[in-house]
Amino acid sequence: MKKFTKKQLNSMTIKHLQPITLNLAIIYYNSDSCNISFGNRTPEQVAFTLVAQASKSSLVKDIMRFQKSVT
Repeated sequence: MKKFTKKQLNSMTIKHLQPITLNLAIIYYNSDSCNISFGNRTPEQVAFTLVAQASKSSLVKDIMRFQKSVT
């Protein structure tokens, strides 16, 4: 998986950041290093909600955080 720099992410539009964040969030939420309880929702549902409601700066921060956790 390609690793993005903060500069690269800041130059992207929110429409480009959303699928990157979604993919990384699903990978992270399904990993052993994630110990978050989602109740009766799947990790995919939680990731989709996260991405749908996030601002561009939040998406950039999430991508940077997820990249550190999953790579």
